[in-house]
Amino acid sequence: NADVVAGKIAEVLVHAGSQIDALWWDIGGSPLGCSYPSKIEPPVAHPLLKQWLSEGVDWVEHLINETRHRKLEVIWNHRISEVECLPEGGLSKQPHPLKVKHPDWVVPASWWPQGMWNLASAGLREHKVALLRELVTRYDLDGIQIDFSRHIPCLPVGHQWELRGQVTEFMRRVRLML
Repeated sequence: NADVVAGKIAEVLVHAGSQIDALWWDIGGSPLGCSYPSKIEPPVAHPLLKQWLSEGVDWVEHLINETRHRKLEVIWNHRISEVECLPEGGLSKQPHPLKVKHPDWVVPASWWPQGMWNLASAGLREHKVALLRELVTRYDLDGIQIDFSRHIPCLPVGHQWELRGQVTEFMRRVRLML
């Protein structure tokens, strides 16, 4: 059951005498769906996640509860741009449906054929703030890390400096929302 799985994951990370004060959960970045019950994004097509969701099990809530049970802080890691990884492993050849529906939300990337998320797009910024609002409303988190360190660019190449204010505006909206 989900409690056992969540407990085992958290227990592996916490040992007597460790210096761990917080667990940073990097589980919400799938560009092909959501790892928790979301009203904004469809669920990840992983068989176990689909089973748990159909049974009304919110495994993220279980992870957070098990982390709290161990008196640790819970930090959610939100990657600004994510590559299309498949639930069973490997990389998808298909772009995220929102990249197809909203091509202005995408920055071409030489290394990733589906492109990366474009924070110069007001619609994408609004979508990401809505996702983060859903997370902090649904879960008892101590913090959110906005991860810019993976999978860049997040602004059109050659125009990053002139469009930097769009990223600042996004971060301000996130801070105000929090």
